[in-house]
Amino acid sequence: AHNNVFISYHPAFAWRAHWMKPVMRMDWMRLGRLLRGTWPEPFPPISQNHPSPLPASIAFDTEYNPWTRELHRYSIGYRHYDDARVFVIEASDMIVSPRPMPTNIIMQNAEADWPYLTSVFGHIPETWDDTMFAHSVLYGTLRHSLDFMGSLYARHNRWKHLQQSDPLVYSGMDALATYDIWQQLARELHRDPASRDLYEHELKPLLPHVMARPSVRLNAMHIAEAAQELEREQQVIEQRGQAVAGWPLNVSSA
Repeated sequence: AHNNVFISYHPAFAWRAHWMKPVMRMDWMRLGRLLRGTWPEPFPPISQNHPSPLPASIAFDTEYNPWTRELHRYSIGYRHYDDARVFVIEASDMIVSPRPMPTNIIMQNAEADWPYLTSVFGHIPETWDDTMFAHSVLYGTLRHSLDFMGSLYARHNRWKHLQQSDPLVYSGMDALATYDIWQQLARELHRDPASRDLYEHELKPLLPHVMARPSVRLNAMHIAEAAQELEREQQVIEQRGQAVAGWPLNVSSA
């Protein structure tokens, strides 16, 4: 006989950390899928060719050098009905030519992937969605990393530890998990029109401004005055802390 261990938060934890209630609810829902044998799904096979033709909606993810911005590989994930399709293309095999663009591209942190859309597809998509943006609107107190959201919404088990040992699976699952996460978040946004409007009309329009990285003019005199005031406040707090504690304290090292 095989013994399975399912780890989650104790229900009483919700009384102390009420913001974790959605996480606990999703954990218990996944437990039901585990008992029915529908979770986790095995990792699907990965193709190393660019898919053609593309469906109307895909998830897109990139791996690149954060210092030089050189693209290493990109991955595409989607589902045809319920069948997972995953493609990972190394930069050395990438053919830079215009390709048919899907109607909608789903990304996790669009700011990171956006610069590579033109080099892969030849132009930008008609519409796009960002799982990190959507999750931050729905659950502002929770983490918005792909690893965390994948632990709640993805249909396969964790994969982020495979970055060095199996980079193809790591990259491919980043894309497929992003696709699966968005399917769930889209349903939640549909049930919450206020959050959906905030996501569509307030948050998404900020991306072009973020990508432009506008410079900010600073007043050197005001900055110097503020720094001096901060130092004075720190000294006062430090002296009060020493008086209460009875021994020397260094607030700046806290």
